[in-house]
Amino acid sequence: MGGRPAAQRADARADQGTARDAEQQVTTAVRDAARQVETNYKRVQATRAALTAQEKRQEAEQKRFDVGLSDTFKLFQVQRDVAAARFSQLTSELAYAQALINFEAVQRIR
Repeated sequence: MGGRPAAQRADARADQGTARDAEQQVTTAVRDAARQVETNYKRVQATRAALTAQEKRQEAEQKRFDVGLSDTFKLFQVQRDVAAARFSQLTSELAYAQALINFEAVQRIR
């Protein structure tokens, strides 16, 4: 009978350790998810700025083309670059939205 309380105390300590480990895992997951939100938000800002710059470049190239200082090849290259910048911007917004969803999901675990 004397061994039973000691075993119960050992079980209780093991349960506490498991609970602490689980809490640490959740805390780490929340921090990681928050970091992803912040990183993807900065990426959205950067890709928006890049898209704006490409659109201005396209406008300038179109004006050059209109007055005969550019050719269709250069104009198409700039249009391709604008399309690529739009794709990057949309991809970054999608990644940001996914990061927000993940952050919300991880917070609910707590």
